[in-house]
Amino acid sequence: MVEGLSGPDGLMEIAKAVQHVDSNRADLIQRVVDVMPIADELLQTNMIHQEMYNDILTAGTSQKQMRLLYRVLDSGGDTVKSAFYTALEKNCPHLVPSSASGDKTTAATQEASGSVGKRGCVTV
Repeated sequence: MVEGLSGPDGLMEIAKAVQHVDSNRADLIQRVVDVMPIADELLQTNMIHQEMYNDILTAGTSQKQMRLLYRVLDSGGDTVKSAFYTALEKNCPHLVPSSASGDKTTAATQEASGSVGKRGCVTV
C-alpha cells in the first residue's frame, strides 16, 4: 500500500503505483466494473470533487465511469494516482502487483476470461 509513505522507499512505491495506473489504463478501464467504491474512497479523501463524483455516478457504463475517473487521475497528478492505486488495492487486489509473493504478474496484464469477481472486477 502506498498511502502515508515518505522517504526514498515511499517515493519508490508511489512511482510504482503511478506507473501501474498509467501503463494499465486500457485494461483497468475494461476490468474495473464496480467503480463507485473506488470513487467513494477518492471523494472521502478529497481526491475528487463532488461534481466529478456525481458525473461518475451517472455515467452509463463502468467503462465511461473509469474514463471520467482517469480524467481526474490525469489532471490530479501523482498524489491522486497513488490514492487511486490504494483504493484499487483494497477493492480489486487482483488487479495490482502482488508484493507479498514477489509475483509481478497482474490480472490487468493477463488475458481476461470474462468472469466477474465478488468485488466487481473482472478476474482471470
